[in-house]
Amino acid sequence: MLLSATHLAAQNAPGNIRVHGTIINTRGEPIQGGSIKIKGANSGSATDEKGEFSVGGVDPRAVLVVIIIIFEAVKEIIFI
Repeated sequence: MLLSATHLAAQNAPGNIRVHGTIINTRGEPIQGGSIKIKGANSGSATDEKGEFSVGGVDPRAVLVVIIIIFEAVKEIIFI
């Protein structure tokens, strides 16, 4: 997983900013449905089909937590 194209944009309120970004995998493909939360707060966002997100009202010192759950099909051959 890579956090790509992250940048800070215009001020929302004094001391708060809006954070935009894109979550992609190691092949450069967007990650849809990832959760972006502000650590210690109840606010956050989710990535869209392009892997993009936007979170407003973020304190410049805040930590963003990215949560992604990926299910992969596993094929195993079992010899008896």
